[in-house]
Amino acid sequence: MTESGGEIHGAEVVVVNGPAMGVQQTITLRHSDMPDFETQGRGIPNYLGAVAISPDGQSAWVPSKQDNVKRGVLRDGQGLNFQNTIRAISSRLDLGTVRESPAARIDHDNSSLATAIVHDRLGVYMFVALETSREVAVVDAHGGWEIFRINTRRAPQGLVVSPDGESLYVHNFMDRSISVYDISRLVEEGIADVPLVASRPTVGTDKLTAQVLQGKRLFYDARDTRLARDAYISCASCHNDGGHDGRVWDLTGFGEGLRNTVQLRGRAGAQGFLHWSNNFDEVQDFEGQIRGLAGGTGLM
Repeated sequence: MTESGGEIHGAEVVVVNGPAMGVQQTITLRHSDMPDFETQGRGIPNYLGAVAISPDGQSAWVPSKQDNVKRGVLRDGQGLNFQNTIRAISSRLDLGTVRESPAARIDHDNSSLATAIVHDRLGVYMFVALETSREVAVVDAHGGWEIFRINTRRAPQGLVVSPDGESLYVHNFMDRSISVYDISRLVEEGIADVPLVASRPTVGTDKLTAQVLQGKRLFYDARDTRLARDAYISCASCHNDGGHDGRVWDLTGFGEGLRNTVQLRGRAGAQGFLHWSNNFDEVQDFEGQIRGLAGGTGLM
């Protein structure tokens, strides 16, 4: 996504011709102009996850976040808040027309980033990993609506359905684990019962110290009410993997004006002033942003 002359250009999915290994075309994921409410909002897709093609080959879904870059006191007179800044979405691609179906876009309430999607073997259900809220959304793949959610561990980022179609595997990045859920009653009888049957560690001895690992867990999490309200904004929502989301946010309501999201890599120890606007002189100053923007109760 790029911004120029006030115009917002959408995120793009690249369609590659496999045998020729060449770009065939691109599919633009457009800016959503849905009004900002508690259960929906405007924005442009960003941090696109891997495309998940339905078993019938007729559609594909793209998990991502949706950045509300048109909102802000300077831009539209409305300040950024915990629920209308970043929202998790899943976007549907029609593989017949090779275009997005904007009306089918799913807004995953109470979450800021969808990281992965997988279908059950018949394509009746979709499972969507919601990183910040420690959940997996179970979606009616044809109707395009959430049925319920599965509670999992910190930062779910990967999903796989077993070959027999009866188990769902969830990779919980920041808990260093794989959770295994029995989805047999759901896919065979339509019963919203998905019990956890096993949990397996992915790391024997973590290379990070206990203190650093805890800091990284806090960085990716919004389910902890100290960090965010209603499981929306985590640090990783804008700085996933320590990078940046390429956005210019309107923080005028917080006394800063327009502010670029900055790269965090190479800033270990938080040397120097923080933020594009240099308004923080120590990492503890994020306590104010946690409370004021993310809506958390704070870590102090």
